[in-house]
Amino acid sequence: MSHIVRIRGQWVPDDEIEKKRPKEAITEAEVKISRFDPSVDKTPHVETYKVPLYKDIAVLGVLDYIYENIDSSLAYYQSCRGGGCGACTAIINGKPGLTCATLATEKMLIEPLKGFEIVKDLVVKQFVFAVTGAEGPRRRLVDEKSA
Repeated sequence: MSHIVRIRGQWVPDDEIEKKRPKEAITEAEVKISRFDPSVDKTPHVETYKVPLYKDIAVLGVLDYIYENIDSSLAYYQSCRGGGCGACTAIINGKPGLTCATLATEKMLIEPLKGFEIVKDLVVKQFVFAVTGAEGPRRRLVDEKSA
């Protein structure tokens, strides 16, 4: 089953993306992510993940890798993937940035936006109902029942 994904303003089938993806990682990244599930945790905590780091991969690609290969309970935003909507904004190494447009580094700390109620992990209350695509909200955002 092939999907069509919009990358930087162009619609590209998944299989084309896979063909262009480098086969070998150039190094390994240590990614620390602030995790918090208000239904379980009393305070946020940081979890560390070791992931392959490919040339020119965005932070969002690293989050996708963690979600798909290591921990599918990770909650984060993804929407336009082209830097246009701003929904994927997070604190990356102490500075606000778009996860879809910020290049990943060998050591990263990714946190939710400050000053907003945390729904889960990197998802904050501000965007829960604002981020929708043609198919409706992405499953990786948050189950609307828990918002």
